[in-house]
Amino acid sequence: EIPGQASDYAWESCMTTSWQWSFQPNPDIRTVKEVIHNLIRIRARGGNLLLNVGPRPDGRISPPDEDLLRELGLWMMLYGEAIRGVRPWAITNEGDVWLTCRRNEGTVYAFADFEYGLEGIKAPAGCRFTLKSVKTTPETKVSVLSQAGGCEWKEDAQGLHITVSRIHTIQLIKTPALKAGAKQGAKTSPLTWGPDWPVTVKITNARPVEKAIKKEG
Repeated sequence: EIPGQASDYAWESCMTTSWQWSFQPNPDIRTVKEVIHNLIRIRARGGNLLLNVGPRPDGRISPPDEDLLRELGLWMMLYGEAIRGVRPWAITNEGDVWLTCRRNEGTVYAFADFEYGLEGIKAPAGCRFTLKSVKTTPETKVSVLSQAGGCEWKEDAQGLHITVSRIHTIQLIKTPALKAGAKQGAKTSPLTWGPDWPVTVKITNARPVEKAIKKEG
């Protein structure tokens, strides 16, 4: 299970890639997005995720588990800075946006899901959210991990408003073989925007907003 609130003592949530601890043929594997969401919530509450993989009888990892672990590893390569060596922020989340921090550096990480076709965002995917628990300073910078450049933001009495546009990350998807007589159409295009994973925004030289935290608590 995942506890409902943050703790400063060491704790661990033991979960599986499927729905049982041992190997099973043709398992119902969790999606990588679900595992990432669990990881984010666990780290935002100060815990560690122990992710179990049930090996095959010969000791090998089954292909579905291997695919999940490869995707999880890629996400960690992009956003692992916000997962490793962090502590809970003043509050764990503001709605669907989850937070971790490096307290001694004044750095806050915000995890948010992309929205497709969002008005005012030029790229095919992006997100827009407001943080009421984070206060900027003159030295604050707001950026997206693994993406060059900063992102659009402003601060007012309602909070810190952040807009993220995806400006890169194109996946090449192998086009399925067409059936006899079928025509090449838009649905078989080999290019797509992806993967559909949470993005991480990095906010430096920030401090907590006490009023917002007390209200949230």
